[in-house]
Amino acid sequence: MTSGAKKMQKLSSWRELLESITNNPSERERIATEIGVRPITLTRWASGESTPRPHNLHHLLNALPKQYRNQFRQEAWAGSCQSIPT
Repeated sequence: MTSGAKKMQKLSSWRELLESITNNPSERERIATEIGVRPITLTRWASGESTPRPHNLHHLLNALPKQYRNQFRQEAWAGSCQSIPT
């Protein structure tokens, strides 16, 4: 098992997964630009200070690196009891 796979297993929520992905400032900036929000917004979503609207959650899913999308979809759905469109 790769270290990336181990790290993904240890993350228990979509917020923790988002935080781990956006700890890299350039990745945080890239994702924020792609979905049309400010980088601080991603930080607030990850910390639980705010919650993304459903359409932003969908855009966020598509902006994430491919290797994280399935886990993010599962965690976000389990945490919010709403489906994320693909």
